[in-house]
Amino acid sequence: MLLPALVAGATSSLAQPVQPLIEDTIRQPLPVGETVGFLPRGLTSFGSAVVDGYLYVIGGYFGTPHDYSIEGQSAAFLRINLHDTRDVRLLPDVTPVQSVELVRYGDKLVRVAGMHARNTEDEPTDLQSSTTVEMFDPLAEEWIDLPDLPEPRSSHRAVVVGDTLFVAGGWALLGGTSRSGSEWRDDVLALDLTAPEDGWASIPAPFQARALGAASAGGKLVIVGGIKPNRGGISKEVRIYDPATDTWSEGPEFPDFGFGITAVESGGRVLASGRSGDVHALDVEAMTWTHVASLTTGRIFHELVASEAGDLFALGGITGMNTSGRIRAIERVDLSGSTAVSGIERFTIPAPGSARNRHGIVVKNRSMYLFGGNSSLGAHALDETDFVDEVWRFDLGSLAWTRLTSMPAPRQAMEAAIVSEGEKIIAVGGLAHDGEAAKTTASAMFYEFEFDDWVEGPALPASRVQAGMVAREGELWVFGGGDFDGSQGTIQLPTSVLRWDGESDAFAEADVEIPRSRRGFAGAMVGDRYMLVGGVRDGFELVEEADVYDFSTGVWSTCSAPAKPRLTAECVVLDGSCYLVGGMSKGADGEMEANRSIEVYDAEADAWRVLVPDVGFDTSFARAFAVDGKILIFTMHSEGDTRADLAIVDPSRFPRSN
Repeated sequence: MLLPALVAGATSSLAQPVQPLIEDTIRQPLPVGETVGFLPRGLTSFGSAVVDGYLYVIGGYFGTPHDYSIEGQSAAFLRINLHDTRDVRLLPDVTPVQSVELVRYGDKLVRVAGMHARNTEDEPTDLQSSTTVEMFDPLAEEWIDLPDLPEPRSSHRAVVVGDTLFVAGGWALLGGTSRSGSEWRDDVLALDLTAPEDGWASIPAPFQARALGAASAGGKLVIVGGIKPNRGGISKEVRIYDPATDTWSEGPEFPDFGFGITAVESGGRVLASGRSGDVHALDVEAMTWTHVASLTTGRIFHELVASEAGDLFALGGITGMNTSGRIRAIERVDLSGSTAVSGIERFTIPAPGSARNRHGIVVKNRSMYLFGGNSSLGAHALDETDFVDEVWRFDLGSLAWTRLTSMPAPRQAMEAAIVSEGEKIIAVGGLAHDGEAAKTTASAMFYEFEFDDWVEGPALPASRVQAGMVAREGELWVFGGGDFDGSQGTIQLPTSVLRWDGESDAFAEADVEIPRSRRGFAGAMVGDRYMLVGGVRDGFELVEEADVYDFSTGVWSTCSAPAKPRLTAECVVLDGSCYLVGGMSKGADGEMEANRSIEVYDAEADAWRVLVPDVGFDTSFARAFAVDGKILIFTMHSEGDTRADLAIVDPSRFPRSN
């Protein structure tokens, strides 16, 4: 059956995203992963293998890390078409399981052991490792029993070398918590798949480890990393078993974090990756590791699989031990270097909620928090019903939306930042509606992550909207903006700069004024200097000058401005460079239109150049952030069904000059 789209709910994942092909591509020496599809949900500790162009995924965990229960274990057995990853089919369910291994043997699959949670979320932890071994025939879609393991195993690895199935590492959980009654395995098991009735053979191993990687290469079994028993730490050791001579040898240490890693054979080499996202290749003849590729997102407890065509796929995993770190993206790496590497990835994600633009937004731990906003697509929609109080968290890894506690009152166009050492969001100013007209507000509110609640924050001495707010050394500074009164139809553009010291009950005017009034501009800290680019002044005239405030000297200066002034653009700083994204500029007819390009500022030349001519969708009201060393562009300003358009731009993949 075709996997149905998952319906949007308060905490559920959503339907499969759509990612159009990107026109602007370049080549680079080191291959980089590129998203080609998505798992229906983010998983860790699952089994995966490729047969005849199809990727199979079995079991896994999607609940809270280290808080295991039946509810968090997957019973799904999926088949994903690697030629069209939107083609995801559900095969018959299995018993919920995690830490299960799935390996290819000819045109069939073999699943090996794993761990079952026998407790519900409300019961004490009760974990049991498995002895189950079965072979799956994809054509008949049926399982065939193979001899059980002599003893239970989970957190292990299974590898086929020739006609022999090897099971290495792991431990046995015999009930209770993960450390209660666990037995670490000190042997490697072998089963001749041409004569499985002969049973399992035990081979003494010179190591004990779990959460390790393993693969075959050159007719040998290669074991990589893992965690050692008795608080022995994380291993980078490489152990190589040669079945022909029944001998063990040591290889060069794995050059990355060795816990929760994965490995696979491709082109006669062992490819392995850990949490850095780097993919390293082991040449078992030369006994050397080489950095051969990088994934877009570093992860652990994921899987690498190699297709028959030689492409490498990375799927699942988690960025860290938190509930929002699981990754749905399937990345493809072309190790041949024969195809161009895209500098942009675009996605369209179904989205809940009422607001279409003017949200307050911050990014924390790869989750985007959206609060308030405007439910209309109109440029000047200020009716009371247009204002939104909803709050949502969008997880960038799992692509899941979660509804959070609403704001105390509807707001839009707030400035926002994360404060109190990451414990709170502050939402400052913006537009409110008093029942008669829309007006700017001087209020500020804190959102407390721990309590999922809003409390009053430090008020501004005067109302502001479309300002720029920047955090520096525990303080917040507010530059520019406007004071709008919808009942009078007036807007004032103050030049005073406001400051909050992080402790006081209110913002205060700083002894600083901006050189010229502006609102709706792009602003960013580059080093210790704050840049103000674009925006409009009185009379809705575009501001051509770019101003720079040096916090260390308290002196204003100007720098080169972009060729086309922009309104409602965004500045993103990466590696000391400032990127100008989206907004609106005047077109050839003098009317305002979307500016879909990205420009970068060259400080040495004091000049802007176009990095990306067109990101591929309307960015008039887009927001942009630095995430994982890349530029994330996000907008929900679109006709039709509520959706989010996203682009991930990697500036390093574009030429340094035009």
